[in-house]
Amino acid sequence: MKSIPRKFILYLIPFVFFGCRHHAYIAPVRSFCYWKTTFKIDTVDAVNLKKLEVQHFYLRFFDVDWDAISKNTMPVAECEFSYNNEYLTDFTPTIFITNTVFENITESKIDELASHIAHKTSKMVDRLYNNSLESFISRSDQFKYLVKKFPESWSETDNYRDSMMQIIKPAFFNRNNEILIDCDWTPTTKNKYFKFLGILKAKMPGNEITSTLRLWQYRSYRLAGIPPVKRCLLMCYNLSDPRKYEKVNSIATYEEFQKYINHSVYPLHLDIALPIHSWAVYIRNAKFKGIVNGISQEEIAKNTDLFEPVANQRYKFLRDTVIGETYYRYGDEFRIEQVDLQTLLGFANILADHIKMDISSRISFFSWDAQFYNRFSKNEYNRIYKTISQ
Repeated sequence: MKSIPRKFILYLIPFVFFGCRHHAYIAPVRSFCYWKTTFKIDTVDAVNLKKLEVQHFYLRFFDVDWDAISKNTMPVAECEFSYNNEYLTDFTPTIFITNTVFENITESKIDELASHIAHKTSKMVDRLYNNSLESFISRSDQFKYLVKKFPESWSETDNYRDSMMQIIKPAFFNRNNEILIDCDWTPTTKNKYFKFLGILKAKMPGNEITSTLRLWQYRSYRLAGIPPVKRCLLMCYNLSDPRKYEKVNSIATYEEFQKYINHSVYPLHLDIALPIHSWAVYIRNAKFKGIVNGISQEEIAKNTDLFEPVANQRYKFLRDTVIGETYYRYGDEFRIEQVDLQTLLGFANILADHIKMDISSRISFFSWDAQFYNRFSKNEYNRIYKTISQ
């Protein structure tokens, strides 16, 4: 096998480690939550990831729900991977488990659940990480040079790819060994959930198992219990019930948020997830009808032929219409919910006063989608990072 020039390896390795560690002045790791059903980083995403200096994704792999007919757990909404991605970050695979699972599962079935999740997650990790690294190597200048120099031969490019995989794969897999379990457990299900986490750790000894943490679980930690992990992702959104007509913003408000972050004694390392997403709460005759994702106040406010502002971020339909597959009537309402920059900076100040950050801490935004991440500029994201980590 032909050897690889040492100077090229030394040139490439900094990019393998993502070229982002030179920003030493930034304490936290810059992260986003990727919650789509297909994972694909296209050219537009790649440009914005580089511009925002994103280092990490929480990547939703699949959900686990309870099937009332079979009276068993079942995986749903599995993420499909596209391997021709144009940017490489660190990943934390994330599995969402409904609380209904732990309300219904018997103690004797928890081990089986952990086995299924460990097996499925490991297979998906191997597939994603191997193909992501191969895609990364194939986009390198040296690989392109070999393709051009030896257009009729696969051996040179294959040997190069294999050699580089041997160099970078161990470090990449070792650095990306965390598995995040997302579950809104309750005081009545915490024992089963915590038992599951312990069993999953035993079944995946090469991985660090972590857990999400809702704000109520942070505030009422004695009631909620402390999960048997070393770190949690504190999810700073979805604070109230969107079904209540009088609500202004169920995603988060400063007034609601400050009620939850009221102590500094949580015993685990905490990463932070902040909301940049938006949605519309669909209302008919003052009654909740559903949530329509991905609608912003800006686009609704511009459509004056269809919507009339009412109050409290609410907009009334001026005529019957169809959006997507839903028929809306005259008089129906959308309540647009999103969190603005000043509110996020207010959150950041509260978090800075109560939660300790270090260079391993992640500040993540939910979620990665052009219509969401483009709401703020790089400087505005920097203000949030620096405020929390001050």
